[in-house]
Amino acid sequence: MTVVSAPGKVTLFGEHAVVYGEPAIAAAINRRVRVEISKRADGAIRVEARDLMLAGFKALLTATGSITLEGESGKVLAALSYVKRAIEVVREAYGVTVGAHIAITSEMPVGAGLGTSAAVAVAVVKAYSLLGGVEITRRECAELGYRVELGVQGSASRMDSTVTSMGGVLYITPRGEEPYRELKVPSSVKGLVVGYVSREASTGEMVARVRRLKEELGEPIDLAIRAIGEVTRKAKASLEKGDVIEVGRLMNVNHGLLEAIGVSTSRLSQMVYAARSAGALGSKITGAGGGGCIIALAPGAEDEVVAALRAVGASAFKVDFSREGVTVEES
Repeated sequence: MTVVSAPGKVTLFGEHAVVYGEPAIAAAINRRVRVEISKRADGAIRVEARDLMLAGFKALLTATGSITLEGESGKVLAALSYVKRAIEVVREAYGVTVGAHIAITSEMPVGAGLGTSAAVAVAVVKAYSLLGGVEITRRECAELGYRVELGVQGSASRMDSTVTSMGGVLYITPRGEEPYRELKVPSSVKGLVVGYVSREASTGEMVARVRRLKEELGEPIDLAIRAIGEVTRKAKASLEKGDVIEVGRLMNVNHGLLEAIGVSTSRLSQMVYAARSAGALGSKITGAGGGGCIIALAPGAEDEVVAALRAVGASAFKVDFSREGVTVEES
């Protein structure tokens, strides 16, 4: 049996603006998806989700591509689609055709804006290629993971698959010669808390919503998007200096701009301000918005922020940055 894991991620700065060529900063976190894989003699692919933070499910993909499902339908199909496409991508790229039993566990909720789908895609790509005798690099995992997300979603950013493959805190420049580089962030930048509520809209729906607003209102939204880019550039310098006060202030500004382009909800705003009232230096949406997650920077006040978020009905947990990208834990 082989075990491969890949981290989730938080977007610290720049979500939505990155779609329009502005920079973003995203970080791998110490919450991971794990994939256990072993060979099957019958050529079929059996998938078991032991814990995707939803009701467990089992699925059987036969050699002909038919699927048998057991479990909660909507999220099951969404999660399974990334697994199925990951298998297809590896088969297309490397000619791997072996049957496999795949068991997936996750320390993060699905569809929350923490990059769980990308982590599943990348971990399955790495695990299934290894099962077929093919060793691929983290960069190759990132590229194939992007193809998986593109195939499932119809449109995708390379950010999530890159962060979960490479690990670390990455400065993403979609129009630069180097699309990303790792930032050297001092250990003084710590005390992250994630708050989570159910999403009301998918990433694709939120991206489309911003695009419509941009088309309808024009310059005001263009200015907000460019302002998010400028905040992200300033945040890069503040993170590298370890200036947590400035990072927190910039997170707050970034959140205000995200509210301006229409991606917050009353529940997300409630969490953002609850975190600040409990001692967070900064807090903001992380991910596409429309529900999902917020991230708070609260060094020394993590427990108070967790309690405040839970008091307003959110799930909440502490996270740290992780330099470990996709990793073979056992083979």
